[in-house]
Amino acid sequence: MGWICIPELSKKCAKFIDKNPHLKISKFVCRNGNFLFYKEYVNMQKIKYEDAVFRLCLVTDKKGYEGWSVDYMRHTGKWQPLPIFGAFEHCLKEIKSGTWGVLMPWN
Repeated sequence: MGWICIPELSKKCAKFIDKNPHLKISKFVCRNGNFLFYKEYVNMQKIKYEDAVFRLCLVTDKKGYEGWSVDYMRHTGKWQPLPIFGAFEHCLKEIKSGTWGVLMPWN
């Protein structure tokens, strides 16, 4: 994989959030080269909070190829990878597709 431009990928994330309001993503944050996407929820006490629900991270597969992977946050508080691997844009397209129910809004 070539050179990675965090500001350019950040622009892609911001545009992705704006163009996909049905996903109800409230914001994204870049931490250590990983892009965490947050959603806003209201709990039973009617208190709003934001929680990281999925992330895109740069990984190396079993064959040694570098690419982006999508992980989602399990109820246990641990990240679980999905079988999505490839270019940054491919991962965003897979999230948008709605195929992965764990990435869709609950309400």
